[in-house]
Amino acid sequence: MWNVVCVVVEIQTFGCREQPGPCVFRQSLCSCYHYVDFVTPLPLPIVKMPSILPTLVVAATAATASSVQSTMKAADPAAWAPLKEQLDAWVFTENFGFTVGDKTGPLFEYTHGKFDLDTTECELASTSKWPLAMMFVGLVNDGTIESLDTPANKYVPWWTTDPADPKSKITLRHLLSFTSGFGEGTPGQENSTATCMDDPAAYPTIKTYDECSQSIYELTNLTGTPGSHYAYNSVHLQLAGSVALAAMNTSDIQDVISKYLLEPYNMTSTTCANPTAERPELAICMKTVGNDYAKFLGSTLSYSVLPETLVNESEKDATTFLKGYTLYGDYGFGHFLECYDSIYGMTQDCIDAHMYVCQLIALMGCPCRR
Repeated sequence: MWNVVCVVVEIQTFGCREQPGPCVFRQSLCSCYHYVDFVTPLPLPIVKMPSILPTLVVAATAATASSVQSTMKAADPAAWAPLKEQLDAWVFTENFGFTVGDKTGPLFEYTHGKFDLDTTECELASTSKWPLAMMFVGLVNDGTIESLDTPANKYVPWWTTDPADPKSKITLRHLLSFTSGFGEGTPGQENSTATCMDDPAAYPTIKTYDECSQSIYELTNLTGTPGSHYAYNSVHLQLAGSVALAAMNTSDIQDVISKYLLEPYNMTSTTCANPTAERPELAICMKTVGNDYAKFLGSTLSYSVLPETLVNESEKDATTFLKGYTLYGDYGFGHFLECYDSIYGMTQDCIDAHMYVCQLIALMGCPCRR
């Protein structure tokens, strides 16, 4: 069974990469982002929860403002009163929502301040990575892409087929797990070089999504062996977008987003258009509302969009080769397999806990399976 926690925090200022110096985690302020302090694994209350908790999906979103009123909706309010009490006492974010549910739907809904789970929009930044990675899994599910392990060059005409070039070995699985070998990056320091996906206006000769992907492919160094090197950056999903375009025989990335993300997950108040709809940076492109992100989590939980076999593939540890200290944990498809701030790396306790987190920069999403 699954437990899922997703916390999304919206702030007023984005664009940290435009500011001097890297973002520093586990402090209350970065140069342009506001963070909840992550000294503890999750800023969740420690209370005696209702007995149903082991089967829950939890999703939460938040935004800054000034009101402090709160509302709660639950079938058994008394059972959830301890959680409400702790959420009422949370002082680091004034406007946020918190939803708990299982595969049947919401069991507990909470909002604080001027926040509405249906209408308050949050720019997801890196919390886009998990839904967008699972979007590409949808093309495998319906056979548009042969398998997770099919080389990208089977579909993309400009991708090398030279067996002597390691790029020819890169598969969709490598791209979704950020183990393609392209580029470098760690959480908070993702891109060392600006590209056409960051600022399309700065590259006027590049007209299409696929042209931008080809430029990134040609200009980004392969810094490790595909399948054996992990780098946290936006390159992998951007290149996966061109695999999907070629497989679908379309030039519009929004065709892929609509067919394999927004429509199947019924995300009616969600867009992927950062910085533009024509050329979104897929790893950080989404803007959504709390209940839409909860739809994605609930559908993944219940296997109602993708079958259990493919969801299980997405949750496999693709970075078992990582050793030593980890801030968040190892990596699956667009999400971390949580082992927070561990000097021992991915421990057996973390493996057994099945805690998943897709969080970074302004938002946080955490699922856990048990």
